[in-house]
Amino acid sequence: MAKSEDSRLHYGDWIVIGGYFIAVIAVGLISSCRNRGSVGGYFLAGRSMHWIPVGASLFASNIGSGHFVGLAGSGASSGIGIAVFEISALFILMLLGWFFVPVYISAGLRPITLPLLYRRAGIAPRNIRRQTHGSTEKHKQETDLRHPLFDHSYPRARLKSRKSFRTVESVQPDQAASHRLELWNTWDNTTNEAIQPPKEQLPSGRELQRKDWVTLNRARAKVGKAASTLHKWKLRPNSECPCGNQNKTMDHILSECTEGPHCTDQDLRDCTDAAQAWITHWHDKI
Repeated sequence: MAKSEDSRLHYGDWIVIGGYFIAVIAVGLISSCRNRGSVGGYFLAGRSMHWIPVGASLFASNIGSGHFVGLAGSGASSGIGIAVFEISALFILMLLGWFFVPVYISAGLRPITLPLLYRRAGIAPRNIRRQTHGSTEKHKQETDLRHPLFDHSYPRARLKSRKSFRTVESVQPDQAASHRLELWNTWDNTTNEAIQPPKEQLPSGRELQRKDWVTLNRARAKVGKAASTLHKWKLRPNSECPCGNQNKTMDHILSECTEGPHCTDQDLRDCTDAAQAWITHWHDKI
């Protein structure tokens, strides 16, 4: 069947498509060539690219004729309900850009590593909890006459992506907690001594006021608003400390800075009087 003339792209369409790809490639090459000092500079243009080409690229890659023609036509025929999803996303993105992102930037937020996050919450990682639950279920299946799969002959596994509980070792339910901790200790290889070791309970200091609790956990994770972090975020011209040190990091604030009291990782872990004195001095500054 011959193609309809209406389905063919006009030469003007090809010019627009080709010009767009050439412009995107040119901007990417120019930006990456100027920032080859690191992997982040090569792939992220050193975080110096203006928001206009970034936004234009996102818009062009996500918004197409389906939005301008399809949603408009569907809305005209069946009402505004078809566009509610797009409209709600629009307002949420506006809130994120105008209200939340400036707070994130001014706070100098940095992500905490995942193992430390589980330690701080006192909750075992979800893959370990899932595996332990499967092990206890395997024990029930083997010993409990009331279990639906008791003494069941398993069929041959067909999908490698599916992990049945029958493939794990059996663990008695009353030993589930110790089994989780054993797996957790094997999985967690971090060396941070300021946060409690793998343990299913909240760390010490939970009775503190929220502001002090936040400061304590920032110190434990070493992700506070130190001058070195703010300088990296381009919110300070340098990373110098008023005490004279050239690099004001969280470790420097905790153990070396003469501008306030000192405390050790063990003080932070146990929330001792020394740690609370440090928190009182620094809670408005980091």
